[in-house]
Amino acid sequence: MATASATITNLRIEGQALAFTLAVDGDEGGYAEALMVVYDASGTERERTDLGKMATGQSWDAVLDLPASALDDGDYGAWVFVTATTADNQYGTGAEQGVSFLVGRNHVYPSTERADKRAFTTPPTLSPLRLEGSWLVFDMTSHETFDVEVHHEFGIGIQDSGDIQTFHGEELLRAGATQQGHYLLPENLADGRYIMIITIQNEGSDYIAPAVAGLQVDGGVVTVVPA
Repeated sequence: MATASATITNLRIEGQALAFTLAVDGDEGGYAEALMVVYDASGTERERTDLGKMATGQSWDAVLDLPASALDDGDYGAWVFVTATTADNQYGTGAEQGVSFLVGRNHVYPSTERADKRAFTTPPTLSPLRLEGSWLVFDMTSHETFDVEVHHEFGIGIQDSGDIQTFHGEELLRAGATQQGHYLLPENLADGRYIMIITIQNEGSDYIAPAVAGLQVDGGVVTVVPA
């Protein structure tokens, strides 16, 4: 059976960058694919960077700039996730590792705080999206037996344009409860067909649940329509 495995070593904050060594071992024809994700202290994803593919037998001393200018002052974590695939297209042994850092006045500083390991808990269930006046409203139902902070994101843009405005929110979702989320629609939407997307996840979890709907704007009248 063919093998492929990835190893991350010496993950650290170096200046304004994330640095580490990634090695891929195994039989010829295998490969690994890597991803860097930056999270804020609440567990919300702030940036995702595809790091590409490496063949078995390769090693990479990576130095990746962190997006300090796009981040508010506060605590953050940078995680590297690597999946490995063997030459016979089977799952190999992947790797993941994270490190904490601070941002202050658009400058990155190392942190001694341990980076919380990412979880994969079931996200809340989202209802179909609906309008109440100028508010986009959705229900979210928790599957946890304890209160959990949830993070949701609202994206809206002209359908098929690729230009999406995004807005973020957090709130405490009670154990097993169904609660409402709300976003005020952007002002002065031009006539046309829009796509609306809500995504939600539990704090510290990388499982995301989506809900999608269309929005028709005609002479200032807005209507939810099928996506």
